[in-house]
Parts: sequence; structure tokens; C-alpha cells
Amino acid sequence: MRSMIAAAGMLAVFFVASRSEAAELIIWTSQGSAQNVRVVTDVFAQKSGHAIKIVQVGSSGIPKRVASGEGADVVVILPEELD
Repeated sequence: MRSMIAAAGMLAVFFVASRSEAAELIIWTSQGSAQNVRVVTDVFAQKSGHAIKIVQVGSSGIPKRVASGEGADVVVILPEELD
């Protein structure tokens, strides 16, 4: 249920982004949310022309990526996994 809510929220972000020129959006997601993220992003990519790069990252890997300066446009993670 939470991943569906996250996917719906992500869809709203994408519709805002679709008003600009086509771009590649980078999304970090956990394995548990990846399937729902793909469903939402496939539809969005077809309608907007944006390219989507989905990177499956273990939830413990996301803080490491952020600390190293790596960036993403959208991060899908459960609130309790944030520190």
C-alpha cells in the first residue's frame, strides 16, 4: 500500500516536470517499490517524452549515495528508512 501511495505522489511530481523540455529523470527506488515505480514511469514516459532511468538501490545504500554527492531527481523510500 505504501509503495502505491509513493508511486501516486511520484506521478504528481512527474506531471509538474512534464511542463519543461524533455529530459532524463533519475529515480532511486528500493526493490520493494520498483515494480510500482516502473508502472507509473512507463505511462509517464510515453505521455511526456521524458526518459526515465530507474536505479534499484538498497535502502541502506541511498544515504551513502547522497553523502558521496550523487544525486537523483526522485527517491522512493519508506519514511522509517530515512535518517
